[in-house]
Amino acid sequence: MNVADTSSTLFDEPGDAARWNMPEARRERRARNMEQVRIKAVEVAACMADAMTGRIPADECPMFGRINDPVASFANLNRAIIQIAMYEDRLDESAEERAARLAAETAAHQQAARNAEAQRGHAQSQIDLAERKAHIQRAMREITLDSWPDLSGHNREDALDDLFFDYDFDDNARWDRDAAEIVHDLCARAGIELVPVDPTLGNHKRDPADRMADALALAKRYLDATVSRGGDSAESPSEQAQGPPH
Repeated sequence: MNVADTSSTLFDEPGDAARWNMPEARRERRARNMEQVRIKAVEVAACMADAMTGRIPADECPMFGRINDPVASFANLNRAIIQIAMYEDRLDESAEERAARLAAETAAHQQAARNAEAQRGHAQSQIDLAERKAHIQRAMREITLDSWPDLSGHNREDALDDLFFDYDFDDNARWDRDAAEIVHDLCARAGIELVPVDPTLGNHKRDPADRMADALALAKRYLDATVSRGGDSAESPSEQAQGPPH
């Protein structure tokens, strides 16, 4: 029998070939094929399970003896059965069900992307805050080097550790506000009067607002002096500082 004869036995009426190639017909054929594959896979898995547990002799399951890793093979087979069943479920879906599933999957992917972006943003904000905190602490170390010249390095570090610890656990203190204001606040907590010397007025200022502006300007100078050199020590604006600790 040639190809033409075979075709004539498959499609007896005009239009049968077209119906055979309709999406619905192809879906039905795929569903039947997948069901047969799944049934055979389940049979093989059952035979492997019996062989692994010793319920059947090895000669009744010769393929089992040729498997290098029966446990891994059994697990892979089970995964394949699950995948086939999932594809069968998808073939059984109506157009509405498929659209709803795809919409739900798209929404889930979009939500996962938003969550991942939010996590990246939070992680970056924590990195930025840690860098900002380290910068402020470097400036404070420069200030205490100038303001506490007679204090040993060990005692100075202990005092700074206590200062930063107290600031961390102060509900009214935040590391994300203006850096110069934080430095000024920390100096006040440490008993350091961060006021530059004005040769025309001695150690006194005409107005509290002027004193605050000068103090913040000096704090910013310390911050600028330590912004790019990490933990290294460099020349600080000590000639501008006044007021040893109490």
